[in-house]
Amino acid sequence: MLGYRSHAGATHGRRAAGDPLMDTNWFILSSIAGVFGAAYFIYGKKQMKPVALLAGALLVVLPYFIGNIVALIAVCLALLAAPFLIHWDF
Repeated sequence: MLGYRSHAGATHGRRAAGDPLMDTNWFILSSIAGVFGAAYFIYGKKQMKPVALLAGALLVVLPYFIGNIVALIAVCLALLAAPFLIHWDF
């Protein structure tokens, strides 16, 4: 190809087998966390519940930074339980 230059060791868009971005379990769990996060965020915003609002925002964002499935499950379960355990209103 004209203008195409290959770098040594370049994967050209392919990821390693152990990469969390290509792990199906990680993808499903992060998608479920995102759905619950969006629901918590909307609920917290409409009901003016800051704990649910913050937990929802974190459930949407944090799966992108957690590559370990066990850690992802633990963090998501803690965030899912937070609005029921911490009562703080505006």
